Amino acid sequence: GSSDAACLLRLLQTLAAGRVDEAALLAIAARVGADVPFFLQDAPMRVTGIGDVLEPVRLDLPGRELVLVTPKLTVSTPWAYQTWDKICGQDAGSGGSEKALTKSGAEDKHSSLSGSRGFTARNDLELAVFPSYPEIAEAKDRLLSLGAAVASMSGSGSSVFGLFQHAAGAERACEALSAVWPVRRMRICTGM
Repeated sequence: GSSDAACLLRLLQTLAAGRVDEAALLAIAARVGADVPFFLQDAPMRVTGIGDVLEPVRLDLPGRELVLVTPKLTVSTPWAYQTWDKICGQDAGSGGSEKALTKSGAEDKHSSLSGSRGFTARNDLELAVFPSYPEIAEAKDRLLSLGAAVASMSGSGSSVFGLFQHAAGAERACEALSAVWPVRRMRICTGM
């Protein structure tokens, strides 16, 4: 959804041949969807709120391996946010998610990637989604048990990613997980 919208907006900007600057494009994107501007960024971002608060971060990830596991489930994004609101007792878009955090990524033994100072991955929506979709939680747990330095659900699910230090570990994880779920392996690059 949101990534497709961002791709279309970028195409329209290109076709407009310079008549739409970056600031205008980001404003249009925000009207399309709260998290659409994120998908127009060409750098890693820390994303908070409902996907609308972006903070650039510096990560040293090129050459690292990413394994994407996609359980054959569909999770409704509105449902995930409504469930999160019920758990928090607050509107997730009002900063409630920052105040009602479960466990800090720094406390999680699987949360950091060496060589990327302070890099952690935490998705607060896991608290809402995992109880109703235990298969997604299982995919994350399996990635971690197979050696992922970091694993997290992507967006509201159902995909889960794991970052691996080395290709061999990512390959072993793919072999083990592909018997259960659709799996993709990729190398992180910079630039396009």
